[in-house]
Amino acid sequence: MDWGIYRYQQKETLYLSYSNFAFYYKFITMYFVYIIQCADQTLYTGITTDLDRRIEEHNSSKLGAKYTKIRRPVQLVYSQEFTNRSEASIEEARIKKLSRSQKIDFLKK
Repeated sequence: MDWGIYRYQQKETLYLSYSNFAFYYKFITMYFVYIIQCADQTLYTGITTDLDRRIEEHNSSKLGAKYTKIRRPVQLVYSQEFTNRSEASIEEARIKKLSRSQKIDFLKK
């Protein structure tokens, strides 16, 4: 019986083979919807698979959103985890439609 973990495009797959049979278990990629507060007190909502990396990008790299590049430093004020991109995108869109005061009320809960 052979065990192995293979990486493909940043996703891990557990591989088990026995004779002519092979079993695969794909690790679930988690998605995060997040809200960050910028230095000028504005709020930015986004989606990512790696929350720590994305916050670091917003704060210090060229990969951060254009909106946050001139409003550094940013601070994470909210995050929620989802098991699929579709649910995360729906929640991100819902939050983005809220007014600033509604977002602040949402964050207080």
